[in-house]
Amino acid sequence: MSQNPDEDKLIRRYLLGELSENEQDDFENHLLDDPEFLERAHIIEGELLDDYVMESLSERDRMNLESGLLMSAHEQCRVELIRLLHLKSNSTMAAQKRSSNPRSLLTRYFGWHRSISARVALAIVVV
Repeated sequence: MSQNPDEDKLIRRYLLGELSENEQDDFENHLLDDPEFLERAHIIEGELLDDYVMESLSERDRMNLESGLLMSAHEQCRVELIRLLHLKSNSTMAAQKRSSNPRSLLTRYFGWHRSISARVALAIVVV
């Protein structure tokens, strides 16, 4: 799948509720017409939720997310799942730190952390 920074920015703006009504309509039509674009939107949505859980969003983005996307019970469940996965990851890392060398710990963490969004997306699709 190709990555287009302009499309990524557009997807992010959509998820944060920053598009005009006409832009939203065009965006949603594009989602319906282009499976790769839809897949990319799911990935960016997962990354955005990860950023929210990790408290790395700007105040404005956090507020936009909370007043838009996170108003749905489904999305709130996703956030809780991501939060639990991060907690599990942190506790697993602490246990591994006591019993393994730092280099392999970092390798395991970053490999696992990057896949959290994908795991959540898969869990949601399965549900």
